[in-house]
Amino acid sequence: MSENLRVRVLRVAGPGYAGTFQAYQVQCESRMSVLDVLTRIQISQDSTLAFRYSCRAGMCGSCSMRVNGKNSWTCRIPAERFLKTGLTLEPLPNFPV
Repeated sequence: MSENLRVRVLRVAGPGYAGTFQAYQVQCESRMSVLDVLTRIQISQDSTLAFRYSCRAGMCGSCSMRVNGKNSWTCRIPAERFLKTGLTLEPLPNFPV
């Protein structure tokens, strides 16, 4: 069973830019990670969305982002956790965009 997940992503043009939030709606299926949600947005809604990831197994940390205000590995967090509250994604602070 899938449910609609509200996602807000902070889009930043590069260093020195404040950025703006862009909203998306994603069908969230069971066992999807936050990284899976980002990938689905990139493939089906916005090919300009750029983000880092590597192993997808929770070992390297390259997929880390600020998830609802907390620095986290996006590949390890179940997206279902945010069905009621919505999901807000931002780059990690003090890292280049």
